[in-house]
Amino acid sequence: MKSTRIIRNTTLAFGLTVALAGISFAAEKKDGDEKDHVVPWAEVPGAVQAAITAEAKGGKVESVEKEIEKKGVTYEAKVKLADGSELEIKTDAAGKVLKVEREDGEETHDAHDKK
Repeated sequence: MKSTRIIRNTTLAFGLTVALAGISFAAEKKDGDEKDHVVPWAEVPGAVQAAITAEAKGGKVESVEKEIEKKGVTYEAKVKLADGSELEIKTDAAGKVLKVEREDGEETHDAHDKK
């Protein structure tokens, strides 16, 4: 009888632990999702728009994500070029270009190249 109660209590405690861990994980994932989101072009700061437009070299801006990181806010634009290739352009909130990368993963330049 006593061993049955111990097994039942242990099983109950384990079940609650698993359930709470699941809830915690789900809440953490939701918070992470809220930190990165697509924003309309009209809501992108002017300095960021200017930097993206200059780097896009006539390409079409398909989307812009606003990313809230520990270091601050950044914007990442996906751009389709006339030849069909794609660029990712990352800037800070002031419009400083941090990185430009082709769809094939080739980094064309980053902030260190612009000294």
